[in-house]
Amino acid sequence: MFNPKENLLDQQLAASGLEMNITWAGVGAISSIVGGIFGASSAARQNAEARKAQKEQQKIADRQAKITNEYNRASFEAEKKDYFAAREFQYETAVKQWKYDTAIQDLRYVQDVKAYEASVENYGQQTMFNNVAYQASKEANQASYNEALAANAFEVETMLV
Repeated sequence: MFNPKENLLDQQLAASGLEMNITWAGVGAISSIVGGIFGASSAARQNAEARKAQKEQQKIADRQAKITNEYNRASFEAEKKDYFAAREFQYETAVKQWKYDTAIQDLRYVQDVKAYEASVENYGQQTMFNNVAYQASKEANQASYNEALAANAFEVETMLV
């Protein structure tokens, strides 16, 4: 069955049964190529989706970092404000305590001065009382001595008589 009008190769392949295998091999090769193209397209789509998801995650992470930074900044400012308020309170308390201690010290000084003045006054009065008592005792001793002399003189006079 050789037909000169037909392609000789096609006739030989048809006779040998290889035509079917080559066709299926061609179909397989084409499907591989098409699958590769679709796979590459699918991979590109997946990569694009992954990039989009990564950008979205980055936006979320950036927003969260911004929120965290704002909170940390506000927290730091509050802590700083509290610190300075506490220092101011401690300073004012120390000044009040110093004024109170100084007032107490002044009061004690005034009391001590009054006590000293009272002691000096008591000393003066006691010295005066001591001088009065000394004079009284001196006069009493002098009177006693004078009386003893007078008594002795009367005795001598009685002896003479």
